[in-house]
Amino acid sequence: MGLSALIVDITNLIVLLFVLVGLIRMILSGRRSMAVIFYAFSTASLSFSYIYWLIYDLMWPEERLVFAANEVSEWGHFLMCGAVLAYMFKNITRVDFGEICGITILVAVNVALWIAWSGEWLQDIVTGLCIAYWAYRLAVGLKESKSASLLEWGGLVAGFVITVLLQVASFFKGAPISALYLASFITLAVVLLIIHIKTILTLVRAKEYSDYREAFCLALLIVILTGSGMYMSSEPYYTIFLGSMLLPYSYSYIAMRKGADLA
Repeated sequence: MGLSALIVDITNLIVLLFVLVGLIRMILSGRRSMAVIFYAFSTASLSFSYIYWLIYDLMWPEERLVFAANEVSEWGHFLMCGAVLAYMFKNITRVDFGEICGITILVAVNVALWIAWSGEWLQDIVTGLCIAYWAYRLAVGLKESKSASLLEWGGLVAGFVITVLLQVASFFKGAPISALYLASFITLAVVLLIIHIKTILTLVRAKEYSDYREAFCLALLIVILTGSGMYMSSEPYYTIFLGSMLLPYSYSYIAMRKGADLA
């Protein structure tokens, strides 16, 4: 791990611990809805992942562990995020097979790219399954909260599909890998920037619980898309995506804390 990646990991961990302490304080003060409790467990799982990886890297620097406990912690984080959304939108009992098919295709393509990059097929498949559950719950929440227009959703999907296609093209023999990586990074970065702006505006204008719930969903959408960019990127793009994670963590906590008073 380079110095920049180490600094980013430590910074993200500090932000996560602040979020975790804030969530615990909410629970102790009586604002202990299941959404808050689930998100506290989710944040704790991700914090343990960072702590484990930092300790491991200090003990065995530059040595990649084939199967690590931090991956199990990340799976817990993904599943608990899905549980938060399932509770937030517990009134929705329908099953949307269109959303299931769309999520399945997108996650399957991502998993294939992760396996092509890392060769760790078992871990990547399990990671994909956990993210698929979270992504489905998020899709339901985003649709229910009317967080984006049809045109905005079309632009989001188109941007992500272009990113994936550029990544796929980089595996062909003779492909200009550096140029394709840069193009895919820029495409996904533009998509993420738009969602960041939309999330911030939603938080600033929020007046009701549904507004904060929408902002929370948008923050988790940023986490999923940023994580996808991380998993299929090499340096320096991996570290850039990783470093930007502290923003959606912060958005989600603000939305959870302010929304809990109105829930």
